[in-house]
Amino acid sequence: NQLILSFLALLFIVVVVVGVVNRLSDDFFLSQAISTALALTAGIVFGSIFSRSIVNRLTGLSNVAREISHGDLSRDISLSSRDEIRDLEEAFAKMVDDLRGMLLDLKTVALQIGETNTSLSKLVRKALASSHEIDNTARAIAKGSEEQTVIVQKTSLSLDNGLSEMDDMVRQSAETASKANIARIKTEQ
Repeated sequence: NQLILSFLALLFIVVVVVGVVNRLSDDFFLSQAISTALALTAGIVFGSIFSRSIVNRLTGLSNVAREISHGDLSRDISLSSRDEIRDLEEAFAKMVDDLRGMLLDLKTVALQIGETNTSLSKLVRKALASSHEIDNTARAIAKGSEEQTVIVQKTSLSLDNGLSEMDDMVRQSAETASKANIARIKTEQ
């Protein structure tokens, strides 16, 4: 917008100068040459001022972008005028603010992950200690079970021997009873 307004002002100045030179001199070609020279000079001056302004602002944005690409989000973008480049500067500043917010969120998440990792490490250590206790208890139970198995086996063997001896006694008692019965029969006879 400023460029268009400046161009219109330049045209207005050229028209005014052409009109003034035409009135002051009767030579049409001289007035056209002076007007053309004046228009070219004004165009070069205004063009260099505007191009320098635009180039400086774009160079500033480019430098900030380069610093941001290296991870430096500390630079702020200056908003200097109300034109199309300001729209670009505002969009760029919003992008930098959003990146700062994302980095802050990432740092928060990283801290939470670190805290969770610490908690999980503690839980794993507790679970490992409990596992060792369970293992020791299971070994003690297994050892006690083995000892009880040996005792049960010995008791079973003793019972088997006792039963065998009782069977022998019952057989001997039956033989004695049979002999006593035979003796009673013989005595009766």
